[in-house]
Amino acid sequence: MEKEAFDIWEETYDVPGLPAILYGKPSPNLLIYIHGEHETEFNEEELAEAAEKDGFQFLSVTMEDVQNHVIWNGPRFDMRVVENYTHFRWPNRRIVTTPQYEKLVDSIDWKAK
Repeated sequence: MEKEAFDIWEETYDVPGLPAILYGKPSPNLLIYIHGEHETEFNEEELAEAAEKDGFQFLSVTMEDVQNHVIWNGPRFDMRVVENYTHFRWPNRRIVTTPQYEKLVDSIDWKAK
């Protein structure tokens, strides 16, 4: 399975701090997995394989406990960065998250393309 590690903040604003891994072959469909730095609620590789079988790429985004570059913005702002980053690249997006980030994910307006 194809796998590419990168930093969403760096890709978008040339500032590091929001690590992500994109799995799978290019597709208009994306499954986004939002999780904390040390959470192991789901097996990322298994989710990625299942997503690919259903025609989705899989983006794993690690919301770090401390965002060194934007402490004052916090995770809600980082979620908006994820939304903006994915909005134009994937017309069909779905979200999977751990309980810690469930309310945060629900609070963002995930614009449909």
